[in-house]
This record gives sequence, C-alpha cells and structure tokens, in this order.
Amino acid sequence: MKFKIIKIILICLGFICYRCENYVEKKPEVIKSDSTLTKVNTVVIDDSLVLEYDTVIIDEELTSVANFIAGIESSTLKDLQDNETYKAYTAHIDTVWKKIEEENLLQIRVWRSENNVAEKEDTGAVFYPFSGPDILYANAFFPDANNYVMIGLEKIGNIPIVDKFKDSTFVYSYLENLLYSLRYTNKVGYFVTRQMQSDFANRNLDGVVHILLFYLARTHHKIVDIERITTDAFGNLKVRKSENESKINGIRIKFTDKDKSKIQSLCYFPFDLSDDNLAKNTEFLFFLNSLGKKITYTKSASYILHRNEFSILRKLILQQSKKILQDDTGIPYELVKNQGFKIDLFGNYTKTITDFKFEFQADLKNDLDSQTVRKYLPFKIGYNAWYNETVLIYAKQKTENRVLDSTIIDSLNRSNTNVIN
Repeated sequence: MKFKIIKIILICLGFICYRCENYVEKKPEVIKSDSTLTKVNTVVIDDSLVLEYDTVIIDEELTSVANFIAGIESSTLKDLQDNETYKAYTAHIDTVWKKIEEENLLQIRVWRSENNVAEKEDTGAVFYPFSGPDILYANAFFPDANNYVMIGLEKIGNIPIVDKFKDSTFVYSYLENLLYSLRYTNKVGYFVTRQMQSDFANRNLDGVVHILLFYLARTHHKIVDIERITTDAFGNLKVRKSENESKINGIRIKFTDKDKSKIQSLCYFPFDLSDDNLAKNTEFLFFLNSLGKKITYTKSASYILHRNEFSILRKLILQQSKKILQDDTGIPYELVKNQGFKIDLFGNYTKTITDFKFEFQADLKNDLDSQTVRKYLPFKIGYNAWYNETVLIYAKQKTENRVLDSTIIDSLNRSNTNVIN
C-alpha cells in the first residue's frame, strides 16, 4: 500500500516538473476602458481558468464597501458616512494612515526604485507565505505584479452586507473591532497570528477579507470582482461552486491598479504549508509550482522556514524564485547564500525579539557588518521595528530557475510515509 501511494506521488511530481519546464508567463489582463470593465466570457485553456474581457466594469458596490471600511468617501454609501461616529473613525484612520504613508510607504517606494528591487519585468506572481492579510506591504514592494498569492492560517470571512451598515450599533462595533485588529500592523507592519485568530472570532469582523478590502481601498485600488476559488486535482485554479467541493478553499479579489491600466488579482488561502499537509494535498503543491518564476516575499514569519517540517516549501522557494525579499524570519540566510543568488543586505541587525531569541543568525550579522558601504533602510517594519531596526535580504537568481529536483520528491515521500504510519 505504501509503495502504491508513493508511486502515485512520484508520477504527480513528474507532472509538476513538466509543467514548470513548460511554464509560459501569462500576459496581464489589460483594461480597455478607463471607466468600465465587464467580464464577458469565461473560457478554459489548457485546464486553466482564464477570464476574457471586452469592457470592464468596476463593481461599484464592492468598491463602495471597501471604501466605507477604509474611511474613504463611498459613492453608494455616502449618506451612511454622514454621522459623528463615522467621521471620528475617518479622522483617526486618516491620522494613522498619514504616518504609515510618510514613514513607510513613501520610503519603500523610493528605496525599491533606487535599488532596482521592483523592476519593469516584475509582473508575474508574488508569493507571500505566512502573510495573514498583509497585501499592503506585498503591493508596496512589488506594485506591478499581476498576481499576489498569499497564504496564512486565518479564515477568509464574509464580505459585509451593505444593509448592515444602516444599523448604527453594528457600524460602531464593526469599526471599533476593525481598528483594534490593525493595532500591530499600524505600528510595526505585521500581524500576530494568535491575536488575529481572536480578532476574527467576532461574528461581524469574521476573517481576513475585511482587512484585504481596507488595504486595497486605502492604496487607491478599485474592486472588479470577488470570488471563492479552489484547485482541481492538477493544481489549476477554478471557481468554487460549493462548500463540499474541495478541501482547498480560497478567495480571489480582482482589482485595478492605480492607473486603471490593468487588472491585478489577489488570491488568499488559509492553508497549512507543512510537509505533512502538502503530502496530503498534492494539488496545492501543483498550484504553487504553476506560479512559475515567482517573486517570494516573507516577513515576520515566526522563523517557520527554519524548521525541518517545512523543507518542501523551503526548497520550492529556493529553486523557483527569481527574486526573494525577506527579513531574518524567512529562509535561513546560510541556505539562501548557498543557492546561487546575488545577495544584497540592507538595514541593521543586532538581536531578535525575546520570543525567538534562539533564532539569531550570527553569519547574517557578520556579513552585514563587514559591508564596505553600509546600506541602511529608510523605514522600519517587522519584529525588530520594536528595537528601531529592520534587516532585509534581497536575493536575485543569477541563473535560470530550476525545476523541482529529487530532494523535494524525497522529502515528500518521507512526509507521506510518516503520514501513513
């Protein structure tokens, strides 16, 4: 029985390698009208769900909900924004956001341009494991990506019903809970998983979708569509038609960029990325592989990629990322150094927070300190922002990206054997 299951996985992984070798980066979906966008047809090409557009219509109701959540004037909910509770909320958000914009977002835009971190050709997928709902910084560092694939453990939640906003009691509670859920990221740019699980236990603020819409609206994006998604057995994305259809449950938000020049998409999956769970859900491994030559971004990731039980994901990132941008909580610096990347180090690094005091990387500090010219960061995000320091490792692949090799197959086999036992 074990042999049969392992044989099936080997066949599937052979298919993964084939798909990676034959990966062709898809062109962005271009908006043909500045004001209207309409989905006119859905077609299947090579088993992948592709949306064709003639004219595109901004979903005014979804965009209005996102704006309402974000404290921005909403075209269809304007009358509900004309009260003292909402005006106080807006004033608070505007103050907080001005600080985030001046101290982080503006500085990130300058830094990424000066250091060629985000280049014109960076229009493929940005992969952000252990992200929570942090589309803000993924988009800040890589604004031109066609697709953002974000994975966390927090549940998706439900889009607020517009009629509920007419209830002043609901609005007060909802906005208060929303502000509370943003308390850490507004200060130091990251979410705390255990606190999010508590925050999103609220029946109104019930998952990451609220925060995702907040950030998209605050960064001047318009919502085109929101849909539940899953994957088929080969890792192709498809619209989820029922709750019982698949174990893989996700959400896709399609939105316009600031210039309304193209449609971008954000996929979020609540999914455990450990070796054991990938062995049980190989279709999700196929999906990750189908992203092709990706940019991987990680920060405030609890040093999860330092653990042996996440070896499959670690190897996939190292082998299939054309760029990696991470802080010290991502893949161990020593491993990144030995994978043929050109590495630039930025910022300052003297310690870790107390919860992770055993994860300090002396080689990272030594290499940072031995730079002829120290490259400082003009912004502070992540765990060490509490100590007024941030370190970023920017790794760019020197050679062509490689496909999954036998070590990943071996890792998956070992994980699968452990699961069977």
